[in-house]
Amino acid sequence: MSEFGGAWKVGGCFGVTYKPTKRDTLMVSDPVAIHHILHTQGYLYPKTRESKTFTGLAFGRGVSWAADDTHVKHRKLLNPAFTTQSQKAFFPVFRRVAALLTERWKEKCQEGDVTQFQTINVNRGLVDTTLDIIGEAVFDYHFGSLDQHGKANEFSDIFHNLWAESNMFPPKPAILFAASWAFWPEWLLRLVEYLPARQFIRFREFLIHGKKLGKELVVEKAVGVEKGQSKKTRDILSILALMFLSSLVDANESADVADRLPEDEVLSQVTTLLFAGHETTACTLTWLMYELANHPEDQQRIRDEITEKRRKLVANNQKEFNATDFESMNFLNACIKEALRYHPISPWVTRESAADDVIPLSEPVISSSGAPITQFKISKHTPVLVSTCAYNRHPSVWGADADVWNPRRHLDSKLKEKQVPVGVFSNLLTFSGGYSGCIGWRFALTEMQSTVIELVENFEFAPPTDYGKIKMLRVPIGAIMAPMIDGRIEERTQMPLGDMPSKQLVWLITGTTSGFGQRLVAAALARNDLVIATARSSEKLQEVYGDKPPENLRLLQLDITAGFESIKQIMNVAAKIWDRIDVLVNNAGNGYLGFIEESGSRMIREQFETNIFGVVDVTNAVLPYMRARKQGTVVVIGSRSVWRAETPGLAMVTTGTYAASKAAIHAITESLAAELSPFNIKVLLVAPGAFRTEGIYSIPFNTSNPIPDYDSLRNVAMARYNSIPGTETGDPTKGMQVLVDVIRGEGCAEGKKWPGTLLLGEDAERDLRKKWDTFTNILKEWGDVVRTGSQILREAVADPAVSSITVLSRRALPDWLTSSIPKNDKTTTVIVEDFLKYPADLPPKLAAHDACIWALGGSSLGNSEEEYKKMTYDFLTHMVSSLGEVAKIRADKEPFRFVFVSAAGANPDKSTSKQMYGRVKREAELYLLNLPAESRIQPTILRPGYFYPEDPNIAKQTRSTAERAFSVALRPLVSNFWSSNYIPTSEIAQFALKAAQGTWGTTEQIFNNDRMRELLKNQGK
Repeated sequence: MSEFGGAWKVGGCFGVTYKPTKRDTLMVSDPVAIHHILHTQGYLYPKTRESKTFTGLAFGRGVSWAADDTHVKHRKLLNPAFTTQSQKAFFPVFRRVAALLTERWKEKCQEGDVTQFQTINVNRGLVDTTLDIIGEAVFDYHFGSLDQHGKANEFSDIFHNLWAESNMFPPKPAILFAASWAFWPEWLLRLVEYLPARQFIRFREFLIHGKKLGKELVVEKAVGVEKGQSKKTRDILSILALMFLSSLVDANESADVADRLPEDEVLSQVTTLLFAGHETTACTLTWLMYELANHPEDQQRIRDEITEKRRKLVANNQKEFNATDFESMNFLNACIKEALRYHPISPWVTRESAADDVIPLSEPVISSSGAPITQFKISKHTPVLVSTCAYNRHPSVWGADADVWNPRRHLDSKLKEKQVPVGVFSNLLTFSGGYSGCIGWRFALTEMQSTVIELVENFEFAPPTDYGKIKMLRVPIGAIMAPMIDGRIEERTQMPLGDMPSKQLVWLITGTTSGFGQRLVAAALARNDLVIATARSSEKLQEVYGDKPPENLRLLQLDITAGFESIKQIMNVAAKIWDRIDVLVNNAGNGYLGFIEESGSRMIREQFETNIFGVVDVTNAVLPYMRARKQGTVVVIGSRSVWRAETPGLAMVTTGTYAASKAAIHAITESLAAELSPFNIKVLLVAPGAFRTEGIYSIPFNTSNPIPDYDSLRNVAMARYNSIPGTETGDPTKGMQVLVDVIRGEGCAEGKKWPGTLLLGEDAERDLRKKWDTFTNILKEWGDVVRTGSQILREAVADPAVSSITVLSRRALPDWLTSSIPKNDKTTTVIVEDFLKYPADLPPKLAAHDACIWALGGSSLGNSEEEYKKMTYDFLTHMVSSLGEVAKIRADKEPFRFVFVSAAGANPDKSTSKQMYGRVKREAELYLLNLPAESRIQPTILRPGYFYPEDPNIAKQTRSTAERAFSVALRPLVSNFWSSNYIPTSEIAQFALKAAQGTWGTTEQIFNNDRMRELLKNQGK
């Protein structure tokens, strides 16, 4: 086409000089010429005799074989079964069979690592799928190609590689033999099917079995129609049954002869439709999945489009996609169109002129004489090949980039403005055009839409990793262009792609009949996830979700206060529904309104039973299944009331027993996160603000035990509570969509680290910031009291015996610290962002000092052992090893004193320590204690215990009422009766500075609280 334009001639097997017929073949790709041949003068260009013969040999004498008046009759009889309305009946079959393919591929992926791509021959799976679909949808027959148990139907085995084994790479004599059919008389052509050649044997086998099966199905249906057991519907099998009955009527009887077909032509419709609706669609789907695997951005865009459409589907209480939904998925359809364009399943349409004609062109071509031609004459019996491949890549039709994959071209509304009508669908020639256009194109399109949605929702596709670098070929075999691997043609049709199950999660959600739970179920279903919705009342579950919920939703009665053994039995049932539980969401809870004294311990116990113990029991019942799989996510719905515990009475909104229960579950959830991390189980604490959920503000204020002293405060609390409805800013539907995003790592959560705690709503964020501001203000005033390192720095600056100080810090010193230290010339601050990578000139400068006080450390809470060891052990050992010049500098001087502020929890016998910080602290201590004498580094280890701020006002500002009371009561008890676990930071700083100066004059290397306080007390005397 690029060389000759939109029309050119070729000689065929016998060359252009064959004098008797001069049968040069006209090749056409020009859109105006194609429109003329297939539309304007369609019946002037029938199929060639060779093409008709081959079609009859391969498919039988069905609608694809028929020509002229016979073709009109076939189409007239079959058309009612292929209308837009008739496609609706096929939707359940499309979904069910595609879902079975998904199940089979997931089983295949489960044989390996489900987190890695597993190579699957997608072509074979799609061929089996389309055969099962055409069997069930058209003929109400189960081929069983995708069956896991038992042998597949005999017919599916006959069909497998039918084209590859009968038509691929025929020898030259076979090609010449087929080309000679153009010169044979009609009676001789009829004998070709009985020849013993390979391809004819395979075709005969297919036709014999196909027509045998067809007759069984049609006769069964016809008998049912005659006896009134089957309705006379417009489905294909019913139409064929009526055709069959008509073929049995004697010509002298009253049946309309014009509507009759011979029995062979009736049964040939079965074999024709089996092929036309089977391998052609499978190959198109194969090439589409190939392109999506090589264009992951297109694959993801389809996935996102499906997800968004499912959200709307669930919101509208619609269970499955319909035709309107399919048509509205613009990018999905663009990719299907592009696959049909870029990979047409049939390379050409074969025709022959029945009379002399003049064919117009949209663009002139240059003749052999060099003159431009805008139309040309052809004589009767001229063979015409309408090139589907060339037209589908014609630059004037599809753009300058017609030779590359680009589905976005089909989103351009201007694309069709300049196009000449050619094809039956989207102006593509893939389904042919005109009177002989594919009768089942709507069926194929809907089948492809259903299958792609199912596959892209459930899998991620990528090029195979275990085949090396391969090149896929489109090999023409008979009537189709099949996928094969270059250099491995002998392996026949195949398309190896890497498949990995996409994140279709199994959710178990408690408390799902209203509020967050009901919205979360909808949000998860909208992502095509699997959901087990639980609630205390099975009747309420059915009321909310109906008697026939969607296929990906299961309803389960669960009372989370029933006790662990009962809950464990229910979780055993839940885990077997889909063989796993990926996400547990502890949403069920309750709340009471009332003052603590008026409510009494009974109400508190009831709240704790649900909000704490119920959550723990459900979680503990699910964890064994997650630990066994080494993966899972536990979600706990907490509350912002934990940060608003100062407001009296409003248990459901701010404080009281509800806030206490949520504070407890917050702490338990954070502990779970640390405990479950080694098992690859993630934990998420959700703290929502005020959302517009049902029933939350219908709970009455408890006045069963009124105390008059609370009357005025109760009235204020109730008035405030009653003013809340209607003022909530949170949309629960959007809130739960965000939660699903976070769990799946999609949408607003894509590319972000796992949060651990998720705030939902601006008011939740505002409450946390207010609480944080409170702590920040406290730290500004009291930070010097509670930070050991900063206290040591102040002591050193104030000590005249200290002449030079170097401060190593990972960030600039905060204002609260610098403002509390008098201006001086002896302090230098060095910023070291990574304590494992010192600037080259820093270690020699540090070695020139007399001592180092190492107070750097971090909390073991919320950190993995690897991170905690890095902060506590790796940083310290790297510092010591960097002081290599100390031995040389201090060869004739006192040793370099290295004071390490460790902790009381450092276990002397690390093998028996069960706490992470104890093990790591002790490892750091042992490293220092085992330094060789020649290093000239003398270690001193301080083991301070826990401390309490010396001013009770700090506790008043930082803790809740219960914590404050506990702290105030405990502080004097600890300081007076358990002094080994009490020491102010000021005393730690004084002792560390004296140790660095060598003041103590003792051979001891480890000092605990008691010993430090004793030495400080003696020095004071």
